[in-house]
Amino acid sequence: MTRTKWLNIAVAFALISRPTMAAVNDEQDDRFSVRPFTYVPSLDTAPVDIQIRGTRWRVPRNFLETATLVRSEAPGWSAALRIVTTLSTLTGATPKTLRCFKSLSAEICPDGIVMLVHRPSVSAERWNRPALIEAASDPRDDLFGLTNVKAQVSLGRQDVYVFFGGSFEKSPVIACRPVGGMELLQDCSVRLEIGGVPLRYSFARSQLPYWRRIHDGVVSIVRSFETKDGR
Repeated sequence: MTRTKWLNIAVAFALISRPTMAAVNDEQDDRFSVRPFTYVPSLDTAPVDIQIRGTRWRVPRNFLETATLVRSEAPGWSAALRIVTTLSTLTGATPKTLRCFKSLSAEICPDGIVMLVHRPSVSAERWNRPALIEAASDPRDDLFGLTNVKAQVSLGRQDVYVFFGGSFEKSPVIACRPVGGMELLQDCSVRLEIGGVPLRYSFARSQLPYWRRIHDGVVSIVRSFETKDGR
């Protein structure tokens, strides 16, 4: 599957690059310490300083495939990041995995994990609530320790699974495309917030048995980006 076709299928978010961060004056705007870029994986491990929703991150460049700015609903600009890793490494790109980062296809990179950071129109809490309420009323192990619920969390038919961890904050909601067709790295997705930053990560459906390792890995990686001053 070509990269162009994959990008056409992927859930898109508008990407608008800016010439330099020096042009951003509003203190509420998100910002980077480098010029914005799109679809450019790298082996460079030098840190990129990012301010997003008032939270400060320091992200090794080899995790980032895209770091750009979009016009937010409120006046100003907000960050849109695409962060990539693999379940087998939980690191940024290396000489061995760079091909995976360039293709972002399940055929070449079956254990790839793609994290999208941007400001959604609907919060993760509101998005996940119907599925969480249903799982809380009848938590059970239907598949890999997950509860299969009837509540839908997006347009289009999906299989929705919940691990109810005793609270909404500790309960991932995983929405997967029905089995069939070509496998894609966005077959299963999870919406959440970490440190106040909205995030959606996705992975191939064949990796669903490893959902706990994937979720814990994503949370650990994102927490590692947070700087000591936090906000």
